[in-house]
Amino acid sequence: MISNGLYLNNVWICDVSCVLTFQGFDLTRPDARTASYSSEFQLPDTLVVRDLLEGAEQLDAGGQHPYKQLPAKLIDEGEVVFSGFAEFVSFQGGWKVNLFDSMLSFFDAIQDKKLSSLNLDRYDHTWSLQRITQLAGSPEGVVYPLIDYGGIDGGIVPYDTMCPSVYAKTLIGQICKEAGYRPVGNWLADPLLNALALPFVGSEPKAHGQDWVEARSARVTTPNNRPIVLKSGSPINVLLPLTNDTLGQQGFLQGKLKPYNTARNVYVCSANMRLLVQAQAMFTSIVRFGAADIRLILERNGKEVNAAAYSKGGYYDGLDIPETLAFKASIDCLAGDEVSLRLTGSSMTDFSDYAYYFSQVPGDTWANFRPDDKVHLGDTWPVSANLPDMTCKDLVMSVAKFMCAKFDVDDVRKTVGMVPLDDVVDNIPEAVDWSECVDELIEPELTVQIDPYTQKNLCQWKEYEDSTNVGFGDGIIKVDKSPNPTESELFQLPFMACVPSVSTVAGYGAPILIKTRTISVSGESTTVSKNDAAPRLILIEPSRVVKVQTKIMTVDGALVETSVTLTACWWAVRPEGAKTLTNTFSLSFDPVAGQFTEETLIQRYFSALKRALRRPRMLTLSVYLQPSDIARLNLSVPIRLQKVRVGALDINDQYFYLNKLASYRSGCSCNATLITV
Repeated sequence: MISNGLYLNNVWICDVSCVLTFQGFDLTRPDARTASYSSEFQLPDTLVVRDLLEGAEQLDAGGQHPYKQLPAKLIDEGEVVFSGFAEFVSFQGGWKVNLFDSMLSFFDAIQDKKLSSLNLDRYDHTWSLQRITQLAGSPEGVVYPLIDYGGIDGGIVPYDTMCPSVYAKTLIGQICKEAGYRPVGNWLADPLLNALALPFVGSEPKAHGQDWVEARSARVTTPNNRPIVLKSGSPINVLLPLTNDTLGQQGFLQGKLKPYNTARNVYVCSANMRLLVQAQAMFTSIVRFGAADIRLILERNGKEVNAAAYSKGGYYDGLDIPETLAFKASIDCLAGDEVSLRLTGSSMTDFSDYAYYFSQVPGDTWANFRPDDKVHLGDTWPVSANLPDMTCKDLVMSVAKFMCAKFDVDDVRKTVGMVPLDDVVDNIPEAVDWSECVDELIEPELTVQIDPYTQKNLCQWKEYEDSTNVGFGDGIIKVDKSPNPTESELFQLPFMACVPSVSTVAGYGAPILIKTRTISVSGESTTVSKNDAAPRLILIEPSRVVKVQTKIMTVDGALVETSVTLTACWWAVRPEGAKTLTNTFSLSFDPVAGQFTEETLIQRYFSALKRALRRPRMLTLSVYLQPSDIARLNLSVPIRLQKVRVGALDINDQYFYLNKLASYRSGCSCNATLITV
């Protein structure tokens, strides 16, 4: 027989007395997703606890406890009345502990994790027009949608603005996987969620993240030695002695991987990369007659790949005029390649008299090695590195908010579900009847105003960059019965709305606009300014592809038009080229101009909330629940009360949303907060 009490890591600890609160989606806090928890209680200081926590109460304890959360469950009358994890607060003759719902464990795992840190290597691909066309119509992973980034002109789409989007369901699946969970439930079959994607919003695609680049960068210079001398009759052929990497105040230092070997004067590539190399050798010289051929050579694995040359003939006295031999080059390297700089000099004429003095004063002769952080056409597009700068929690919470949904995390099965409020309220056949559980002697409280709702409740996207489009796609949930006439912000998502472009593509219509390019023309000169844009969400229709024209440069330098196939997408109003009979939905909360057939988010997901707010009724009453009732408690099904008289209220037959069950203690009554639906 299973003993009652607290179990940590499936080890029985003791009997405990604590108060439990059960909560899913708290309608009084629409900008948050709340979870179940316990009051603080104290464990006895037993050998079992000390062994389990590896003596964490001692000041010199060096283990992972008490900072690691432990799986916890409470057993009462043989029933699991709470399952989640334990968090240790302090020690005073025993550990003080709180219990929390598994949902918090999931969010703790993702709240600080960047989207760009997800392992999406399997979706990395060659950024080429051929591969873009091959990915047209892709229903998962990555896809190339038709987006105007500010460069479409006359229906021509610049090739460097054809960038991939990543499906949200792909990201959510990977987020759950890396947190140790898997997504489950009907929400995964929602057509809108399956069409949802995050487009590229950067000024330029990045080959690597900033930390990756900095770790593999090196800027080195010469030691403070005598000059390297080249004289007629005495040629030189030496690797530049760039052995000084400790002058941090002057910028001469290396990244944490120390890629430059100062003992051998070579940069060693730790991975495949395009390496940017900038080098300079400073010298003075005197030439009486004849000439010397001087070269600063960039070598990869001992073979020349680039060089800068210098030569001066006739009489020239430059002993007081420092000059530089310099270049800036980009080379493709494989992991393990070695890159070095070689200085050579020899006579160009049979008779000569000259002298060159190459300075070894730190800062005069130097080299800078830095991996290129940009992706160029033909390179591999790293998917993770080019995701928006936001956390995994930002994405998951945004989806939950615009779907008006609650989370359902099972830490035993390691699953994550998301249940829209509409599904909870519509689940009337599964309603649980608590009529026999009501404590009729305790007067209930009926609240006819539900905070924070007012007459106008705003659902907002991130404030738009262009002031002329402020409020585009935002929505209002109206509550006519509220006495508060002010506006209330329910939530604001960290994504920005997408407006339609003023440019059109023949046979398709107007694509969405995400402006990362600004083109300025002055006379015969054209300037392109690039900028990062705010994160966006878009909708993809993989069954609709569109062939567009772009221009590429041939090997002989001529610009020619060629075609490439992209995939249809939209945000609010579907262009003609994106329409199907089944994708009549959008990402606007309220209709925007020209939106007649696309369902808004409020229409799609907020019917239950609007129904609850039509005539707000929030009832708090006392109920007596058995441990078996708590073990079977499902916050995703309604509660039914029928033929109940409690205090001054008569309840004939009514269904409720269980907003909160508070102050539960075994053998005692607790408080249920119910909202009529």
